[in-house]
Amino acid sequence: MQLLGLTERVTKDCDVLSPKITIELKEVSKEFAKAHGLAENWLNNGPESLIRDLPPDWQKNVVPVYEGKSIKLFPLSRLDFIRSKL
Repeated sequence: MQLLGLTERVTKDCDVLSPKITIELKEVSKEFAKAHGLAENWLNNGPESLIRDLPPDWQKNVVPVYEGKSIKLFPLSRLDFIRSKL
């Protein structure tokens, strides 16, 4: 919600729909969490089940907001975000 500019509310985690977080990335994210005072599961595939409620082509509608050397952030479109909440 923050990435889409829908709220300024602070979040404590990063929910990832796709791709599936690898075991290696989970381990690195745990180390990052310890170093930065975050919850161990701050990076997670928790909302993965929401995919079934989205249109089949939902990935075509993601909104690129950041592309760095090691990470790319593409939140859902506003419409798909609303769909995921309903």
